[in-house]
Amino acid sequence: MISIFKLRKRLIKSLTIGSPIIAIGLVYFFGFEPLNLFKDLFNEKFFNSISKDATAFIINQAIIIFIINLAIELYRHFGNFAISVKNKDRKDTTYLALGQLQQRKKVDIDVKMDYRNLLIKRIFNSLGGLNLYIHIPHWVTFEIRNKSNFHEDTFDLTNIDFISISLDKGTQARSTSSCLYISAEMWSNATSFVEGDLISEIKPASTRWYCRLAAYILIFLLFEIEESHHNIISTRS
Repeated sequence: MISIFKLRKRLIKSLTIGSPIIAIGLVYFFGFEPLNLFKDLFNEKFFNSISKDATAFIINQAIIIFIINLAIELYRHFGNFAISVKNKDRKDTTYLALGQLQQRKKVDIDVKMDYRNLLIKRIFNSLGGLNLYIHIPHWVTFEIRNKSNFHEDTFDLTNIDFISISLDKGTQARSTSSCLYISAEMWSNATSFVEGDLISEIKPASTRWYCRLAAYILIFLLFEIEESHHNIISTRS
């Protein structure tokens, strides 16, 4: 999903740089003349003076460039989902000891959500909502310590490869900006040195393809998502 956001940023940058060329193309090849929309705002003599070919072309081009840049500027203010996964030392890497030295290690997962608008949040809910997925290496046991702070159906622990957490059920319904805090412990089941990642990502919760597609389009158009990879190393030292 991160690569999609990079593509979007490149598209916005290209539109910003290419706005003069887009404006020339719309005026010259397609005859789009937004100046005519302002005809009733000016007296006839003044409008005729600025409607001459060369002047009108420049003014139409300037109006289109202004509209494009205004739309891009408004579009820059996205909603945001940010995931942070840190151990008790606030590090991005956790070492899990093997054998007799094995002990549980604490990890904190913080999710900051800003939908910007309650209507957008309700649209997401109508599409099945969003889930936080925590993908866990098969050789790690992962246990959530603060489940009692949430509704019973907030967590889905039935899959052996990941834990899913409903962002809708885990936060207040009418809040457009929320924080979700998950405290967990993990320990290694490995018998030798091994390394992996605790991968946290936000995805549509619905199993219906059209709801997932609509949610992905909404995310692409209006949101930034900062996903997280927390490195886990199982070692004797």
